[in-house]
Amino acid sequence: TDKARFLMPEKRWYPVSETATSETALAIQGLGVVYIVLGDEDSKTAGRFVVRIYHHPFVLLVFIGGGLMALGALMAAAKRRQEGAA
Repeated sequence: TDKARFLMPEKRWYPVSETATSETALAIQGLGVVYIVLGDEDSKTAGRFVVRIYHHPFVLLVFIGGGLMALGALMAAAKRRQEGAA
């Protein structure tokens, strides 16, 4: 079953520092990530913004690979500790 997702990127204005920031919206799909960025306002039409949509299909494999490497290092250290105690 597909669930509907609402991604809501936004522009935030901070009046004290007089700066604007773009907040992204993220969605994880399988091993990939989709993120949406609300860009600058269209100079020709007031109230319309440029929207950028990015899809990185296998980016989560980077984190899974890092976790596997850490797990392998822990297992090697545990084995070395057992061999040293025997």
